[in-house]
Amino acid sequence: MRALPTTNANPPAAVAAARKAVVEADGVWIFSPEYNYSYPGVLKNLLDWLARPLEPFPAESASVMVGKKVALSAAAGQSAGAGTLAKLNEVLGFGKTELLPTDKQVGVALAPEAWGHGKLTLSDEDEARLAAEADAFLALVAE
Repeated sequence: MRALPTTNANPPAAVAAARKAVVEADGVWIFSPEYNYSYPGVLKNLLDWLARPLEPFPAESASVMVGKKVALSAAAGQSAGAGTLAKLNEVLGFGKTELLPTDKQVGVALAPEAWGHGKLTLSDEDEARLAAEADAFLALVAE
């Protein structure tokens, strides 16, 4: 006997927990690495689940992300996550979130040695830019 596909109304436990966390949060800050000038598939899967309507009918019913305030940050090589940020802005904008403006979003360029030891080392400038993004995000959430 084949199992029925999971529906939006009956999601896996991990999806239900993520939806609950988003509903209870004042905002969502997504930090993502860049994979091939985009974000990882596991993040795409989560965003797809979060973007689905909570009720199957009407199809236009809201998801947990509609109107949610969202900040974005990325880390990559020399691109500093430009591809990730562009694609996340596109998909989250389509999902009717309230995004922190792109000029406030931070991309970090990883030093080549970071790929060998797996450690994220931020420069003083990166830390200052992330602190400024945090301040901007807190202001957005407070609106």
